[in-house]
Amino acid sequence: GLVTLSFPSLGPLLERSGDESILKSLRGSQFDVMEEGQTDRGERALLVTDPWGSKFRLVEAADPDGERDSRGTQGGGPSEGIALRDLTVYVPAGCNIVGIARFYD
Repeated sequence: GLVTLSFPSLGPLLERSGDESILKSLRGSQFDVMEEGQTDRGERALLVTDPWGSKFRLVEAADPDGERDSRGTQGGGPSEGIALRDLTVYVPAGCNIVGIARFYD
């Protein structure tokens, strides 16, 4: 699948993704960062694969304040991410799509 998350800025993420001290610990894993270019909304985007192979699209929100959830945030430390925009689940043809939808409902 693919998880799309939005951020106020991708700059800090890009800086960290090139940090040699971080990259050294990720060698041999599936970690990868690739600039995707602009989304259909004209926003900058990155495609990121985490060390275990999960795929993420990180987008720089054109209107970060408009995208933040008005209900507030969860407890814990601060997070750079401001919204989960989309979750794409890849499934084989003929699968029980109703059952999958029920799981995520």
